[in-house]
Amino acid sequence: MRSPTSALALVLIAGLGFAAHAATPVDAWPQQVAFLDKNAAKTQEAAVDDAAAALPPELAPAAQFQKLFLEIMSGAPVDTWRGEIEKLAASKSQQPVDLALAEISRAWLARLQMADIDTTLRNYYRRNVRFPATLDEIAAGIPENLRKDPWGDPWVYKLATPQGFTGFEGQRYQLGPARYPHLGNLDDAVRHRSVKQPAWTIALRDIAGSKALEFRSDRAGTAVITVIQPGGRVDDCILLYIGDKWALMAGVDQLFAVTF
Repeated sequence: MRSPTSALALVLIAGLGFAAHAATPVDAWPQQVAFLDKNAAKTQEAAVDDAAAALPPELAPAAQFQKLFLEIMSGAPVDTWRGEIEKLAASKSQQPVDLALAEISRAWLARLQMADIDTTLRNYYRRNVRFPATLDEIAAGIPENLRKDPWGDPWVYKLATPQGFTGFEGQRYQLGPARYPHLGNLDDAVRHRSVKQPAWTIALRDIAGSKALEFRSDRAGTAVITVIQPGGRVDDCILLYIGDKWALMAGVDQLFAVTF
């Protein structure tokens, strides 16, 4: 039988072990997330809950979105998450976190709408053995709520020719929102995901007594410096929150943490 002292020691050691392995914001919002099976998604969701417990209430929506993102990345049926994405994309809140979540939700919604438009395009193709030269040719078949992208701009659409072939005009097409005309489709975004790593050197700065971040990158041998506060943009990313030696960012369609 263990003595009370040894039992207490085991509890303390276990507690220390838990603290040592507690999830950090970088664990909760990694820069690279590949397609997940259900068990991996649950493990990652637990890391989000673990990290979020120590974060300010203003980041609660970001934690909830991350779990929604993990659901998407585990291949969950579209019907189980589309409604929440549509709700976030329609948000009018001007808070930095809400603005960023609306922006990245619109990218996911764009993919869903592109798939809906694809159905109309393929119906046209079956009748004409080519895709239309413009979306105007199939406007009658596109529901009114899909005639503009989620940002309210006209879709970017053009015909494409298979590489290495001539005389096959109208056999391929490209479609995307005006904000991100080369946005990949849903399958590419989930099962074949590839996210470009930001190439920044980040430093904490002060603007009139408030935290700001300096992002420095090198382009063609020239240093580019951008200083922003939460809600500001650098490249295609939005700064949401500045913590203690870390910050939360929003890329085109996901959240990710950076350190400095």
